Amino acid sequence: MSSDRLRSNSIGSTGHFRRAHDQGIARDADLKAMPAQPAWPVGLSRVLKAAPRAVPRLPAYLGVGLVYLYRYTVGVLFPGGCKYHPSCSQYAIDALRRYGLFRGVVLAGWRLLRCNPWSRGGVDYVEQQGVFR
Repeated sequence: MSSDRLRSNSIGSTGHFRRAHDQGIARDADLKAMPAQPAWPVGLSRVLKAAPRAVPRLPAYLGVGLVYLYRYTVGVLFPGGCKYHPSCSQYAIDALRRYGLFRGVVLAGWRLLRCNPWSRGGVDYVEQQGVFR
């Protein structure tokens, strides 16, 4: 028996050896044509892609920092007795994170105007507001 006949008998009549060999050559050519991997880690490339979206949010996060500063300095002097849930400072933080600096300040200011002795209070979430829909 010739070696070709042995090869075809051992592999079967499906021609699997020939197809696998041809695909292997194509894979080698594809690998040579692929671009090189970036020099930095994959995690850093994700951060760099997300950076343009995070930069416009920076003023809002500074506003959140100011609210936290109020909470831990002036807010400590006045014990909590807020008639709304969440509290006005938490509402301001949620509004700043969700809508940004300008809209968050408007919503927090509107909430502070509503927080007076004549209001009923109750549950009032940022998602339920009707100003910016």
